[in-house]
Amino acid sequence: MRILTFLFSLLFIFPVCAQVKTTTKPIESKAFQKAIRSAQRYVDSLRVKQDIPGISVSVGNANGILWAEGFGYADLENLQPVTIHSKFRLGSVSKSLTSFAIGRLVEDGKLDPDVPVQRYVPAFMSGVSINLPEAQTIAQFFLATNQ
Repeated sequence: MRILTFLFSLLFIFPVCAQVKTTTKPIESKAFQKAIRSAQRYVDSLRVKQDIPGISVSVGNANGILWAEGFGYADLENLQPVTIHSKFRLGSVSKSLTSFAIGRLVEDGKLDPDVPVQRYVPAFMSGVSINLPEAQTIAQFFLATNQ
């Protein structure tokens, strides 16, 4: 239930602006240094090739973060570098992540897309007036809002 509430809230969260905390060193697992060096070269070359001002990468497993590092600039005007604490706008990425998570929940039998959203989140959209077609079920809601 909490996961579903979180997933639906992703649809309505306003993206955060890029912000930089104090500069910190990258996190690197010593066990994966060769792979990290290769990934660093690849990420930075991709950033330059695609003309991306800044990017942050984090790789982890069940035991924690194996590698986290920033590349380029979070603020080009003030030459503020991207760090592991930089924040970026989510934009339309949240739609893909939410759709993927909903798909997994349906696949695992934990969510029925053909029932009203309120079955899982009773307070969802209560008292909210938006101009959408009649979205009665989860599937209809996603079809009506996926632009």
